[in-house]
Amino acid sequence: MGARPGLVVINPTRPRPGILHPLLQPPTTALSLRRPSPHHPRSLTPRAEQLATFTCRATAADLDPPQSPARSGRGELTEGRWYTWRVVRAVLFDVGGVLEVNPSTRWPERWAARLRLTEAVLHGRVESATAGGDTGAVTLADVERRVAAALNLDGGEVAELMDDLWTEYVGSLNRRLAAFARSLRPRFKTGILSNSFVGAREREQSAHDFESMFDAIVYSHEVGLLKPDPAIYTIACDRLGVEPRDVLFVDDLRANCDGARAAGMDAIQFVGTERTIAEIAGRLGGPAAG
Repeated sequence: MGARPGLVVINPTRPRPGILHPLLQPPTTALSLRRPSPHHPRSLTPRAEQLATFTCRATAADLDPPQSPARSGRGELTEGRWYTWRVVRAVLFDVGGVLEVNPSTRWPERWAARLRLTEAVLHGRVESATAGGDTGAVTLADVERRVAAALNLDGGEVAELMDDLWTEYVGSLNRRLAAFARSLRPRFKTGILSNSFVGAREREQSAHDFESMFDAIVYSHEVGLLKPDPAIYTIACDRLGVEPRDVLFVDDLRANCDGARAAGMDAIQFVGTERTIAEIAGRLGGPAAG
């Protein structure tokens, strides 16, 4: 079936008729999981791999770190107790503040002083001139012409200002998280879902080579939608060839994580690299490699 799924504990469950997927009858069929491998605590039967969730008892093998799905941040497992498990086939990452580190370069302060404007006025003019760039409603050339007119800049000055904006926008690669994301393939499909800006694909590809790291990249300026619009999550799933229920999404903004959950995904809010890697690895039922 391609990438092998990871297992996420959703909740303790009381076994009862009908809780298993109707394809798996009788219930003992769903529990006929192959012997655990060193790389995966539970090797699913071909039919079980087709499910989004299934129910079974926790075994001793499930309790052994680091492969244990118990390392999901949802509590420890108890041997012999029944749990519902979620199958994860793809991991989707945000870019700015997650895969990229984007500290302030203080360009507004420098340019406000240079143009003898307040920072508030500068921000207002730049924001107005760049409106629509995040959904591709305008081209990058349009943006540059607007910025020049708004700030009374010549061609060389516009190029200099845009370089300053792009330097902060692209930032530097979160190398630890990027290495971890690379390590997930081919077992899992991986992708990017980013609220972006016209020109971002070219700039970020040049700086970080995202296209070699991920199976699919969805930029808001290319699809005309912004997170947390439900439709943009659907587009990402379509490009990865999975259902929303199969996806674990990582973003630094709570609203975007909430949007992913509303679309049917599981989500982790990024609050730091090591913690996020541990949470992802736990939910995928594997060690924090990378």
